[in-house]
Amino acid sequence: MPIGTTNEKINSSINHYTLYRTFERALAGYRAFHLGGPGIVVLVTPRGKPAADYKACAIAYLYQGIERDDWDHVGYACISAKDKPERMKSEFDDKCSTRERAIVISETRNLPPVISVTADTFIDLEPINEDDLREACAKVLKLNITAKQASRLLAFPRDLMLAALRRNSSAADTIRRLSSVSSIEPEGKPIEERPPRLENLHGYGAAKEWGLQLAKDLKSWQAGKLKWSDVDRGLLLSGPPGVGKTIFARALAETCGVNFVATSVVQWQATGHLGDLLKAMRAEFACAIDKAPSILLLDELDSIGDRNTFRGEYASYSIQVVNALLEALDGSANRDGLVVIGATNFPEKIDTAIRRSGRLDRHVKIGMPSSADRIVILAQMLEDPDFPDLSLLGPQTEGMSGADLARMVRDAKKRARREDRHITLADLISQLPPVIRIEGEYRHAVAVHEAGHAIVGNALEPDRKRVE
Repeated sequence: MPIGTTNEKINSSINHYTLYRTFERALAGYRAFHLGGPGIVVLVTPRGKPAADYKACAIAYLYQGIERDDWDHVGYACISAKDKPERMKSEFDDKCSTRERAIVISETRNLPPVISVTADTFIDLEPINEDDLREACAKVLKLNITAKQASRLLAFPRDLMLAALRRNSSAADTIRRLSSVSSIEPEGKPIEERPPRLENLHGYGAAKEWGLQLAKDLKSWQAGKLKWSDVDRGLLLSGPPGVGKTIFARALAETCGVNFVATSVVQWQATGHLGDLLKAMRAEFACAIDKAPSILLLDELDSIGDRNTFRGEYASYSIQVVNALLEALDGSANRDGLVVIGATNFPEKIDTAIRRSGRLDRHVKIGMPSSADRIVILAQMLEDPDFPDLSLLGPQTEGMSGADLARMVRDAKKRARREDRHITLADLISQLPPVIRIEGEYRHAVAVHEAGHAIVGNALEPDRKRVE
């Protein structure tokens, strides 16, 4: 689809042309704005792509075809993920907030509330694809290239690829010259895996319900419809190893569209002596608050300990650590926008003051996934909801956690890759824990145990049909 601009800067540059195609394609989804109507749109750049690279696109899109007298009615702003919230707000206020039509090009969705509530929509910009590059080469260089050649060119570092593409030079020659520099020979791009969204997780029960409600409450708070004191600000998440406590926190942050920070007491301790530990702790909280709204995960929280159990020469040290954490959780400074999640395998080992009202006062346990949940989890990991006969693995995976299932799928895929074929049910079954054979003395012990159940059942329920 050729782009609709006569802007000379766009039409004379492979770089600008390809980016403008993704720019216009994204805005085409917001039809009223695309047709010239009023609105404020936030375009989120692909990961690692600077917002400033799209400046020429915004100028061409907004200013083309309008009189100079109307320039004050449109505007654009470029926001870096490294910008402080005050800098983001200032850039937005100066260039977008009072304009009839405005585009905010941002490297992050974690924007100050004033931008989030003013914007009409958030749209993700896609990376450039083979069709974008082919169209750009045809338009700018009068060069026809195949989809395969475009794919190969896109595998090289972008700046070198753009430098190598020249008028009157074939795509094959360009690829040859790029490949001659061995240090940049492409081997394919690493696959980026985004965290899952909470809506797509299974087996989390009450924790998932709490998280989805939190996502709604955070949006209401950002929109000025809910006081921060009415939002759940802390959660203690417990459960056996491997059930996915950390995955839950990451997915929650993704669903809420907020900043995510994962840390632990062990990480703070690694910085040095007590003073360094306390400094690291306070800095982590301060950073999360500065980028609020944020979700801060305190992993392995039981390592903080319980002041009632501290004894010996290190008691004073441990008490000071707990007291500092209590102070951070209370937020003697403004803690608006910060939700803290503590994760542990042993909730009973955590100081009761940490679980006091206003801190991590809500406790949710995550259990092992049910049979139905395990099947859905396996289908998600296989990226195939119609994988044949997957339901047969329900009973056979009894007692397996999400981490166990992930390992099983990972090893099954590896087995299939070794033989250069698609994964099958047999590959998955081959990774199940070995079946314990019931024979010999073990068989006798199991028989006696089950016979005991039958005897007790008959004795306690005389009206029930007797077991012979």
